[in-house]
Amino acid sequence: MPNLKTIILELPDPAKTFLVRTLAAQQVIWRPVRQDWHAFGAIWVWRHSKALRVARARSADRESTSVWRARLIGRGVIQADGRLTAEAKRIVRSWVWEFSPRELRTAARRLLAAIDRRDVLDLENEPLEFVSEQLITNEFWGTQNALLAHCFLPWLCDGILLSRTDVGARVLYAVADRSMNLVRMADRLVDSGVDFDSELVEIYCNEADRVRSAMLSDKDTHGEIGEGPLGLRGLKSGRNDLQEDLKLKPIFEISNA
Repeated sequence: MPNLKTIILELPDPAKTFLVRTLAAQQVIWRPVRQDWHAFGAIWVWRHSKALRVARARSADRESTSVWRARLIGRGVIQADGRLTAEAKRIVRSWVWEFSPRELRTAARRLLAAIDRRDVLDLENEPLEFVSEQLITNEFWGTQNALLAHCFLPWLCDGILLSRTDVGARVLYAVADRSMNLVRMADRLVDSGVDFDSELVEIYCNEADRVRSAMLSDKDTHGEIGEGPLGLRGLKSGRNDLQEDLKLKPIFEISNA
């Protein structure tokens, strides 16, 4: 019997499209909140729903989606709740994750270094140690922080990292379990033997936008209570501005094309 990687790579294009759309729906709900204060309740509900809440498919896609969903559950590619299995996520992410393990390793090392320095936010009644994105990218607001959120998204989806937002719309990151070796895990996030596919990236982005729009406008979740923004806090180390001290180089290269 072929292994899961072989099964996925030999699937026809409609099935691959279905898997990419499933990954988009599974991951995008974990994108850091930033300024979507009005939708905290909806975001909380979508993240903690027992079944994957996928935006309604176009009528032309529904029959093929239903067929492939049943087949892929039988082959161990997706679970009964509609989510991709762990190994399937690794393969499908290899098609669409637009970063390199080197960038993820760099970001992970900076996150861990800030925790080790005690440059974590002084939050009351919070057992986890949250680090501001600013201390990872050396950027208070801008493209590097946006790219960091997308780079970390697979780990946020898998519960390896957690994110919170403060009232200044800064994203804060924490490691769920410090016993995990994030640097080593970065090398295993994707399969180097699976090619990146720009056409599947476009499908992923379109589905992610569609699911996110459905989540943020979900009227059925109005009135639900989610995790609101945190108040501004200083660092436990007592140092409140390390940008000049750190002199961190940008993690991500930005093309001018």
